[in-house]
Amino acid sequence: MNQLFSTKSATSNIPHYYGNVVRRLFILNGAIVLLALPFFKAFLPVSTLAVTTTIVFLIIFAALTNPMLPWVNKTNVVISAIGLIIFENLAIASYGLVAFEQTLIYQVLAGIFFFSLYFGVKTFRAMAIGQITPATVMEASAGEEAESNKSNKEILAEMQKDDHSGSF
Repeated sequence: MNQLFSTKSATSNIPHYYGNVVRRLFILNGAIVLLALPFFKAFLPVSTLAVTTTIVFLIIFAALTNPMLPWVNKTNVVISAIGLIIFENLAIASYGLVAFEQTLIYQVLAGIFFFSLYFGVKTFRAMAIGQITPATVMEASAGEEAESNKSNKEILAEMQKDDHSGSF
């Protein structure tokens, strides 16, 4: 969990790949809806089952997001666009008709979907023009693995050094 929002990940070295950002934004949107849902009657103009099912699918696509599955990144763009359209329309239509906090939550969700759409399209564009390919992903992963192995070797050397010093 502590690495969920860390800036460095296995895909951080892939140029033009923003799937990690989209993943974090999807998780944030899902958490906001999940937390707000019990406090507002008729939070969304659909059943609570539909809302919770949508949250589940949002989290599933967040978890599936990676540079080796272009169809997931394409779907993330569609999800982001639909989310932006729905929540911005709800924010505009609900202003003055529901509690201000509810309208504010709609606007925040629309804003987060706005950024997930932007970063999702940037990733999709990079995949479409060949900047992100299986070869570039493997190359970036190999570099990350070499860096990780170096760190592991350093840790092992430190452990062996401590064993020879006689200290616990």
